[in-house]
Amino acid sequence: GRRRSGCLCPRAARGSGTSVRGHHRHGEASVREEARLKRTALQGELLAMFSSILSAAARGNASAVAAAALSSAAAYHLSGHGRTTACSAPPLRPSKPLLRESSDELVMDHWRAWAQLPPEDQEARALVERFEADPRYTRIDEVMVHRNGARAVRGNAVVDSLALEARALPLHRIYLREDAKEIAILLQFAPGSTGHPGVVHGGVTAMLFDNAMGWMAAISKLRDSDQLSLVVDKDGDAKAFADSVKTFGVTAYLHVNYRRPVFVKKKLAVLRASDTSIEGRKRFIKAVLESPAGDAQYADAEALFVLPRKRPVP
Repeated sequence: GRRRSGCLCPRAARGSGTSVRGHHRHGEASVREEARLKRTALQGELLAMFSSILSAAARGNASAVAAAALSSAAAYHLSGHGRTTACSAPPLRPSKPLLRESSDELVMDHWRAWAQLPPEDQEARALVERFEADPRYTRIDEVMVHRNGARAVRGNAVVDSLALEARALPLHRIYLREDAKEIAILLQFAPGSTGHPGVVHGGVTAMLFDNAMGWMAAISKLRDSDQLSLVVDKDGDAKAFADSVKTFGVTAYLHVNYRRPVFVKKKLAVLRASDTSIEGRKRFIKAVLESPAGDAQYADAEALFVLPRKRPVP
Protein backbone atom coordinates (compact mmCIF):
# COMPACT_ATOMS: atom_id res chain seq x y z
CA GLY A 1 0.00 0.00 0.00
CA ARG A 2 0.86 3.67 -0.21
CA ARG A 3 3.03 4.90 2.61
CA ARG A 4 1.53 7.76 4.62
CA SER A 5 3.52 10.75 5.79
CA GLY A 6 3.96 11.54 9.46
CA CYS A 7 1.56 14.47 9.41
CA LEU A 8 -1.90 13.96 10.74
CA CYS A 9 -4.37 15.00 8.06
CA PRO A 10 -8.06 15.53 8.98
CA ARG A 11 -9.06 12.22 7.42
CA ALA A 12 -6.36 10.33 9.33
CA ALA A 13 -7.29 12.19 12.49
CA ARG A 14 -10.87 11.04 12.21
CA GLY A 15 -9.70 7.46 11.70
CA SER A 16 -7.43 7.54 14.72
CA GLY A 17 -10.04 9.10 16.99
CA THR A 18 -8.14 12.38 17.30
CA SER A 19 -9.93 15.64 16.48
CA VAL A 20 -7.79 18.45 15.12
CA ARG A 21 -10.82 20.74 15.11
CA GLY A 22 -11.55 19.88 18.72
CA HIS A 23 -8.01 20.78 19.79
CA HIS A 24 -8.25 24.05 17.86
CA ARG A 25 -11.58 25.01 19.43
CA HIS A 26 -10.37 24.13 22.91
CA GLY A 27 -7.27 26.28 22.50
CA GLU A 28 -9.24 29.17 21.08
CA ALA A 29 -11.77 28.98 23.91
CA SER A 30 -8.95 29.09 26.49
CA VAL A 31 -7.41 32.17 24.87
CA ARG A 32 -10.77 33.90 24.68
CA GLU A 33 -11.59 33.12 28.30
CA GLU A 34 -8.23 34.47 29.46
CA ALA A 35 -8.80 37.63 27.40
CA ARG A 36 -12.29 38.00 28.84
CA LEU A 37 -10.99 37.82 32.42
CA LYS A 38 -8.33 40.43 31.67
CA ARG A 39 -10.91 42.72 30.08
CA THR A 40 -13.27 42.36 33.04
CA ALA A 41 -10.49 43.40 35.44
CA LEU A 42 -9.53 46.31 33.19
CA GLN A 43 -13.16 47.45 32.91
CA GLY A 44 -13.43 47.62 36.68
CA GLU A 45 -10.26 49.70 36.92
CA LEU A 46 -11.37 52.06 34.15
CA LEU A 47 -14.82 52.57 35.69
CA ALA A 48 -13.20 53.56 38.98
CA MET A 49 -10.89 55.97 37.12
CA PHE A 50 -13.73 57.55 35.15
CA SER A 51 -15.85 57.83 38.30
CA SER A 52 -13.20 59.92 40.03
CA ILE A 53 -12.84 62.16 36.99
CA LEU A 54 -16.61 62.67 36.59
CA SER A 55 -17.10 63.30 40.31
CA ALA A 56 -14.47 66.01 40.22
CA ALA A 57 -16.03 67.46 37.06
CA ALA A 58 -19.49 67.52 38.64
CA ARG A 59 -18.04 69.54 41.53
CA GLY A 60 -16.52 71.96 39.05
CA ASN A 61 -13.01 71.37 40.40
CA ALA A 62 -10.75 71.73 37.36
CA SER A 63 -7.52 70.92 39.22
CA ALA A 64 -9.05 67.74 40.65
CA VAL A 65 -10.17 66.72 37.17
CA ALA A 66 -6.65 67.19 35.81
CA ALA A 67 -5.07 65.30 38.72
CA ALA A 68 -7.51 62.42 38.43
CA ALA A 69 -6.98 62.20 34.67
CA LEU A 70 -3.18 62.14 35.03
CA SER A 71 -3.23 59.51 37.76
CA SER A 72 -5.69 57.41 35.75
CA ALA A 73 -3.49 57.54 32.66
CA ALA A 74 -0.42 56.63 34.68
CA ALA A 75 -2.18 53.70 36.35
CA TYR A 76 -3.47 52.51 33.00
CA HIS A 77 -0.03 52.38 31.37
CA LEU A 78 1.84 51.08 34.41
CA SER A 79 -0.61 48.20 34.61
CA GLY A 80 0.56 47.06 31.18
CA HIS A 81 -2.90 47.40 29.65
CA GLY A 82 -1.69 50.32 27.57
CA ARG A 83 0.48 47.99 25.48
CA THR A 84 -0.79 45.70 22.77
CA THR A 85 0.90 42.70 21.18
CA ALA A 86 0.53 41.06 17.81
CA CYS A 87 -0.68 37.83 19.41
CA SER A 88 -3.44 39.46 21.50
CA ALA A 89 -6.77 37.66 21.32
CA PRO A 90 -9.45 39.37 19.22
CA PRO A 91 -11.67 41.67 21.32
CA LEU A 92 -15.00 40.29 22.45
CA ARG A 93 -18.04 42.54 22.55
CA PRO A 94 -19.29 42.90 26.15
CA SER A 95 -22.66 41.29 26.72
CA LYS A 96 -24.04 44.47 28.30
CA PRO A 97 -22.97 48.13 28.16
CA LEU A 98 -20.84 48.98 31.18
CA LEU A 99 -22.92 51.92 32.38
CA ARG A 100 -26.03 49.80 32.84
CA GLU A 101 -24.09 47.45 35.11
CA SER A 102 -22.75 50.33 37.21
CA SER A 103 -24.01 51.73 40.48
CA ASP A 104 -26.73 54.38 40.55
CA GLU A 105 -24.15 56.87 41.83
CA LEU A 106 -21.86 56.31 38.83
CA VAL A 107 -24.80 56.52 36.41
CA MET A 108 -25.78 59.87 37.89
CA ASP A 109 -22.17 61.11 37.74
CA HIS A 110 -22.15 60.35 34.00
CA TRP A 111 -25.50 62.05 33.53
CA ARG A 112 -24.48 65.21 35.45
CA ALA A 113 -21.27 65.55 33.46
CA TRP A 114 -23.26 65.26 30.23
CA ALA A 115 -26.42 67.19 31.10
CA GLN A 116 -25.37 69.88 33.56
CA LEU A 117 -21.80 70.94 32.81
CA PRO A 118 -21.27 73.58 30.10
CA PRO A 119 -20.63 71.97 26.69
CA GLU A 120 -16.98 71.69 25.69
CA ASP A 121 -17.67 72.92 22.15
CA GLN A 122 -17.70 76.73 21.95
CA GLU A 123 -20.60 76.92 19.49
CA ALA A 124 -22.67 74.50 21.56
CA ARG A 125 -21.94 76.52 24.70
CA ALA A 126 -23.08 79.69 22.94
CA LEU A 127 -26.32 78.01 21.84
CA VAL A 128 -27.07 76.87 25.39
CA GLU A 129 -26.29 80.31 26.79
CA ARG A 130 -28.65 81.86 24.26
CA PHE A 131 -31.60 79.77 25.45
CA GLU A 132 -30.67 80.10 29.11
CA ALA A 133 -30.70 83.88 28.76
CA ASP A 134 -34.04 83.94 26.90
CA PRO A 135 -36.84 84.55 29.46
CA ARG A 136 -39.36 82.84 27.19
CA TYR A 137 -37.76 79.41 27.67
CA THR A 138 -37.38 77.17 30.72
CA ARG A 139 -35.35 73.97 30.76
CA ILE A 140 -37.49 70.97 31.70
CA ASP A 141 -35.60 67.73 31.03
CA GLU A 142 -33.68 67.83 34.33
CA VAL A 143 -36.87 67.58 36.38
CA MET A 144 -37.68 63.96 35.56
CA VAL A 145 -34.13 62.83 36.38
CA HIS A 146 -34.05 64.95 39.52
CA ARG A 147 -37.15 63.17 40.83
CA ASN A 148 -36.48 59.63 39.66
CA GLY A 149 -32.68 59.47 39.73
CA ALA A 150 -30.80 56.76 37.84
CA ARG A 151 -34.08 54.99 37.03
CA ALA A 152 -34.92 57.77 34.56
CA VAL A 153 -31.52 57.44 32.86
CA ARG A 154 -30.80 53.72 32.82
CA GLY A 155 -32.10 52.07 29.64
CA ASN A 156 -33.42 55.26 28.04
CA ALA A 157 -32.77 55.05 24.28
CA VAL A 158 -31.77 58.70 23.87
CA VAL A 159 -30.03 59.47 27.16
CA ASP A 160 -28.50 56.11 28.07
CA SER A 161 -27.82 54.42 24.72
CA LEU A 162 -27.24 57.27 22.25
CA ALA A 163 -25.75 59.91 24.54
CA LEU A 164 -23.95 58.24 27.45
CA GLU A 165 -23.01 54.84 26.02
CA ALA A 166 -22.35 55.66 22.35
CA ARG A 167 -21.34 59.29 23.05
CA ALA A 168 -23.07 60.14 19.78
CA LEU A 169 -25.15 62.99 21.22
CA PRO A 170 -22.98 65.40 23.23
CA LEU A 171 -25.88 67.84 23.64
CA HIS A 172 -29.60 67.18 24.20
CA ARG A 173 -31.39 69.79 26.32
CA ILE A 174 -35.13 70.42 26.30
CA TYR A 175 -36.66 73.88 26.78
CA LEU A 176 -40.34 74.78 27.17
CA ARG A 177 -41.65 78.04 25.75
CA GLU A 178 -43.61 80.17 28.20
CA ASP A 179 -46.95 79.64 26.45
CA ALA A 180 -46.44 75.86 26.73
CA LYS A 181 -47.24 75.45 23.03
CA GLU A 182 -43.73 74.60 21.87
CA ILE A 183 -40.61 72.83 23.09
CA ALA A 184 -37.14 73.37 21.66
CA ILE A 185 -34.45 70.70 21.95
CA LEU A 186 -30.83 71.72 21.49
CA LEU A 187 -28.83 69.00 19.74
CA GLN A 188 -25.20 68.31 18.98
CA PHE A 189 -24.22 65.23 16.95
CA ALA A 190 -21.04 63.16 17.04
CA PRO A 191 -19.66 60.47 14.67
CA GLY A 192 -21.45 57.64 16.50
CA SER A 193 -24.78 58.96 15.17
CA THR A 194 -23.97 58.47 11.49
CA GLY A 195 -25.30 56.17 8.78
CA HIS A 196 -23.53 57.27 5.61
CA PRO A 197 -20.06 58.63 6.44
CA GLY A 198 -20.38 62.05 8.03
CA VAL A 199 -24.19 62.13 7.82
CA VAL A 200 -26.57 61.61 10.76
CA HIS A 201 -28.53 58.36 10.37
CA GLY A 202 -32.16 58.82 9.37
CA GLY A 203 -33.19 56.42 12.12
CA VAL A 204 -31.50 58.63 14.71
CA THR A 205 -33.41 61.62 13.34
CA ALA A 206 -36.69 59.70 13.53
CA MET A 207 -35.99 58.59 17.10
CA LEU A 208 -35.26 62.16 18.18
CA PHE A 209 -38.50 63.32 16.52
CA ASP A 210 -40.45 60.58 18.30
CA ASN A 211 -38.92 61.49 21.67
CA ALA A 212 -39.53 65.22 21.21
CA MET A 213 -43.12 64.79 20.09
CA GLY A 214 -43.77 62.50 23.05
CA TRP A 215 -42.61 65.30 25.31
CA MET A 216 -44.93 67.71 23.51
CA ALA A 217 -47.86 65.32 23.94
CA ALA A 218 -47.15 65.23 27.67
CA ILE A 219 -46.87 69.04 27.82
CA SER A 220 -50.22 69.47 26.07
CA LYS A 221 -51.86 67.09 28.53
CA LEU A 222 -50.39 68.88 31.55
CA ARG A 223 -51.16 72.31 30.08
CA ASP A 224 -54.84 71.44 29.57
CA SER A 225 -55.13 70.12 33.12
CA ASP A 226 -53.28 73.07 34.74
CA GLN A 227 -50.43 70.81 35.90
CA LEU A 228 -47.46 72.39 34.13
CA SER A 229 -45.70 72.82 37.46
CA LEU A 230 -44.95 69.10 37.29
CA VAL A 231 -42.38 69.70 34.53
CA VAL A 232 -40.80 72.86 35.91
CA ASP A 233 -40.83 72.33 39.68
CA LYS A 234 -38.01 70.02 40.81
CA ASP A 235 -39.55 69.71 44.27
CA GLY A 236 -42.94 68.60 42.99
CA ASP A 237 -44.58 65.19 43.21
CA ALA A 238 -41.86 62.52 42.91
CA LYS A 239 -44.35 60.10 41.32
CA ALA A 240 -45.40 62.48 38.53
CA PHE A 241 -43.31 60.69 35.88
CA ALA A 242 -43.37 57.23 37.42
CA ASP A 243 -45.70 55.92 34.70
CA SER A 244 -44.31 57.15 31.38
CA VAL A 245 -47.26 55.77 29.37
CA LYS A 246 -49.74 57.83 31.38
CA THR A 247 -47.54 60.92 31.12
CA PHE A 248 -46.35 60.80 27.52
CA GLY A 249 -48.85 58.51 25.82
CA VAL A 250 -47.83 56.23 22.95
CA THR A 251 -47.02 56.83 19.28
CA ALA A 252 -49.87 55.88 16.92
CA TYR A 253 -48.05 57.04 13.78
CA LEU A 254 -44.97 59.06 12.90
CA HIS A 255 -44.25 60.50 9.45
CA VAL A 256 -40.85 62.07 8.71
CA ASN A 257 -39.90 64.12 5.64
CA TYR A 258 -36.14 64.26 5.13
CA ARG A 259 -35.36 67.56 3.40
CA ARG A 260 -31.55 67.64 3.41
CA PRO A 261 -28.75 65.67 5.10
CA VAL A 262 -27.62 66.57 8.60
CA PHE A 263 -23.83 66.65 8.49
CA VAL A 264 -22.04 65.74 11.70
CA LYS A 265 -19.37 68.29 10.79
CA LYS A 266 -21.90 71.08 11.37
CA LYS A 267 -22.77 69.40 14.68
CA LEU A 268 -25.58 71.61 15.99
CA ALA A 269 -29.33 71.64 15.35
CA VAL A 270 -32.56 72.67 17.08
CA LEU A 271 -35.65 70.45 17.09
CA ARG A 272 -38.91 72.29 17.68
CA ALA A 273 -42.20 70.51 18.40
CA SER A 274 -45.72 71.86 18.92
CA ASP A 275 -49.24 70.46 19.09
CA THR A 276 -51.59 71.28 16.24
CA SER A 277 -54.90 69.87 17.48
CA ILE A 278 -56.43 67.77 20.24
CA GLU A 279 -59.28 65.30 19.93
CA GLY A 280 -60.04 63.67 23.26
CA ARG A 281 -57.11 61.36 24.03
CA LYS A 282 -55.47 62.10 20.67
CA ARG A 283 -52.65 64.62 20.38
CA PHE A 284 -51.60 65.69 16.87
CA ILE A 285 -48.02 66.96 16.92
CA LYS A 286 -45.75 68.58 14.34
CA ALA A 287 -42.01 69.16 14.54
CA VAL A 288 -39.08 70.52 12.55
CA LEU A 289 -35.33 69.91 12.74
CA GLU A 290 -33.42 73.01 11.70
CA SER A 291 -30.13 74.84 12.00
CA PRO A 292 -29.58 76.95 15.17
CA ALA A 293 -30.14 80.12 13.14
CA GLY A 294 -33.31 78.72 11.60
CA ASP A 295 -32.05 79.35 8.07
CA ALA A 296 -31.85 75.67 7.04
CA GLN A 297 -34.48 72.97 7.55
CA TYR A 298 -33.18 69.40 7.68
CA ALA A 299 -36.40 67.48 8.27
CA ASP A 300 -39.97 67.86 9.48
CA ALA A 301 -42.42 65.41 10.97
CA GLU A 302 -46.00 64.92 12.07
CA ALA A 303 -47.29 62.38 14.56
CA LEU A 304 -50.32 61.19 16.46
CA PHE A 305 -49.91 60.36 20.13
CA VAL A 306 -52.66 58.65 22.09
CA LEU A 307 -53.06 58.93 25.84
CA PRO A 308 -54.36 55.89 27.75
CA ARG A 309 -57.97 55.69 28.81
CA LYS A 310 -58.75 56.63 32.36
CA ARG A 311 -59.64 53.64 34.46
CA PRO A 312 -63.10 53.89 36.02
CA VAL A 313 -63.05 54.62 39.73
CA PRO A 314 -64.56 51.63 41.62
